[in-house]
Amino acid sequence: ESDRDLNLKKAEFATQVNRAEAEAKAAGQIEGARQEQAVVRERTQQRVVEAQVRLEITDREVERQKKELDGQSMAELMREKNQAEAVRVAAQAEAEKIRMLGEAAAAAKEAEGSADAAVLEKKADAWKQYGDA
Repeated sequence: ESDRDLNLKKAEFATQVNRAEAEAKAAGQIEGARQEQAVVRERTQQRVVEAQVRLEITDREVERQKKELDGQSMAELMREKNQAEAVRVAAQAEAEKIRMLGEAAAAAKEAEGSADAAVLEKKADAWKQYGDA
């Protein structure tokens, strides 16, 4: 009977040892899974941060390109304004030239008319003196 009790105790002890080993093995697997989850979580977080950085870089590049295009648009606008001003100044100069030529022609005609009148007046005086003589 003492052999039987001993065998029962050995069997009970073996069952406890097996249970403890199974629990330890399961705990190890659970801990491994937790660590794997932590690694996956960190990798995912790293990818999120990388995506945010790429998005920030893209936003800054878009903003830079927009400013560059705005600068080009402003330069184009200034060039067009300058061209319009050049055309306006050229037209104004041409109008002034035409006005001055017209005034000069009118002054020349006036001087020619005055000279012709003076010549005719002198001729008339000469004919008058010729007629008195």
